[in-house]
Amino acid sequence: MLTGCLVLSACSAEKPASTSETAGQTWEIADQSEQTATLTVDSSGRFTGSGWSGGGSAGIPPYDIPITNGKMSGTSMSFDMSASYNNGAGSISGSATGKLNASFPNAASASGTMSGRISDPLGTRSFNSTWTARRISGEGVFTSAEDFDFDVDVNPHSVSIMQGEAATITVTVKLVRGEPQPVLLTTTDWSSAEGISVRFDRTTVTPTGTTRLFVKTTCNTPADNYLFTVRGESGGTFRTSADAVTVAVKENPDCASSETARQHNERGLAYLDNGQLDNAIVEFNQAIWLDADYAPAYNNRGLAYYRKGEYDHAIADYAEAIELDPNRAFVYNNRGLAYYRKGEYDHAIADYSRAIELDPDYAQAYNNRGLAYQEGKDEYDRAITDATTTIALDPGLASAYNNRGFAHYSKGDYDQAIADFERAIELSDDASLTQEAEQALEELRS
Repeated sequence: MLTGCLVLSACSAEKPASTSETAGQTWEIADQSEQTATLTVDSSGRFTGSGWSGGGSAGIPPYDIPITNGKMSGTSMSFDMSASYNNGAGSISGSATGKLNASFPNAASASGTMSGRISDPLGTRSFNSTWTARRISGEGVFTSAEDFDFDVDVNPHSVSIMQGEAATITVTVKLVRGEPQPVLLTTTDWSSAEGISVRFDRTTVTPTGTTRLFVKTTCNTPADNYLFTVRGESGGTFRTSADAVTVAVKENPDCASSETARQHNERGLAYLDNGQLDNAIVEFNQAIWLDADYAPAYNNRGLAYYRKGEYDHAIADYAEAIELDPNRAFVYNNRGLAYYRKGEYDHAIADYSRAIELDPDYAQAYNNRGLAYQEGKDEYDRAITDATTTIALDPGLASAYNNRGFAHYSKGDYDQAIADFERAIELSDDASLTQEAEQALEELRS
């Protein structure tokens, strides 16, 4: 699936002084389309790279995919990748895992798979590819027998289930050498919007030991292949290892025969757009009853309660949405608005700030935070800074000029206030905002 010239680079390592450790190695890696690259592996087995460079033909935009978290450890090899198309039209992300033919650093070859997702104007879809690698330079020398190392192995490596079903995968942490140390396990955390939840029976395992990974789906989970990379890390020794399982989720006729949480959520949004708030809440309630982990329904029910002026109910729903899916900037912004309406400005500012951390280009969050600084804290300089950032991100947002105008007005910077109010009136399609700005101008000019 991946096409184009494959170019990997990684930081080279100086040869360690101790002969009990391996020097750097150079490897060649190739994907299934026979695009090749080289990577340099340091003495600990870690590597990073600038990633694949390709596209630019057959309708595929150019792309460069950075490689992160590259690691050879025991008989495992793994890395992550994430990037945007150079024209900004989409993104690619995924993970790769594989097995070495011997424990690092003595391994001479490896093979594995990579899976991930592509999002672009054509939609969101998954990809799967294979790769092989071979060591082309550098010697392999065992570290001392006392050094701890381990290997993570999953079984099975692929499993097929129906929507609404669950899968159980056995995870074994094998001792490669040394004195056993506790190993912390983590895995891929899919968005709750996919209707997927994962958990380990135990997250800490001392090799050789086993645990189980449980993958639960709902009728709301899109039929697709989902890659779960299981990573193990020993904090005291900085050793890591990884393996992966692909869970193929198939269409479930029983799900298709009844309405899903997503369908009720979409119907609720239609009611919300038409101002039928009570009907919207009924649909969101039904979505949550069908799938209690469906974060969008909580957020959208929060919007309905907010528009009804029931801010405490809105805040509770936004909090639940954040608990289920903590990386959605707009949910923090929404909760900030509810806190602002209640006059809880510190909470509002904290939520707007978190939204900005998650999305530094979120113009509306800057605008809302600036208004909270101005009206709730009398911090006019901060308000002006946030409004100015908003305008830089969204020059056509009339409310940002209006807010900055009032901040300048409060500071006594009347010429700047007049300029901002005049620009707000030029841009505004909101009668109440226009009236507010015109009234302020009349006061300033009287």
